[in-house]
Amino acid sequence: MADSSTKGNANPHPTPAGLLLDRQLFADQCKISARAEHGGMVVCGLWMAESDDLEAKLKLARQTWDESRHAMAFYQRARELGADLDLDPPQSPVLQPLIPFLMEARTLVERSTLINLCVEVLAVESFHATKPLVDTASRELLDFILADEVTHVQLGKWVVDHFCTTPEAKARHDEFQGRVDEALAKGRQTLARQLADQAIALVGCSVTAPGVE
Repeated sequence: MADSSTKGNANPHPTPAGLLLDRQLFADQCKISARAEHGGMVVCGLWMAESDDLEAKLKLARQTWDESRHAMAFYQRARELGADLDLDPPQSPVLQPLIPFLMEARTLVERSTLINLCVEVLAVESFHATKPLVDTASRELLDFILADEVTHVQLGKWVVDHFCTTPEAKARHDEFQGRVDEALAKGRQTLARQLADQAIALVGCSVTAPGVE
């Protein structure tokens, strides 16, 4: 029987056992992540079709498949948490600084530098930071996706090593990497603010975070 003193403080979004984030907050994050993974699927599929290097084409085909599985898994988790699914969830604010480079990137080296060595790195950092705040089912989802994201980062390193074989190519890559790194730093700042906001939000959750009274 519920204690009557807690009735006035009932959480409007009941949180599954072990999920420290508010149910609606994490469901919305799953929708945003699904959109990002869906975007990764689309661009990797396009770049795979355009590539004339067989090994690169096969590696991009693998990543395209991975991104589709990730998008489906995030949408499914959002649905399980009771979210209303729409076809156009908001863009991730963490990735926003990197989006303009999508139009600029023309070579596979530039594209892999952007997606595999920046966007995927941000995803790995974000998912690792989120894992302690979620329930077992959500943590298993993030572990499943993280295993693939690590291989995507390795693919980006392979592309750079495989195609940047001259001083000129290496110089072009370093120049592009430097500009993208500035956008990556902005994305990390946004992620840090997002995590700080989540820590504040924990105070109102139905499951109390360790150390929070």
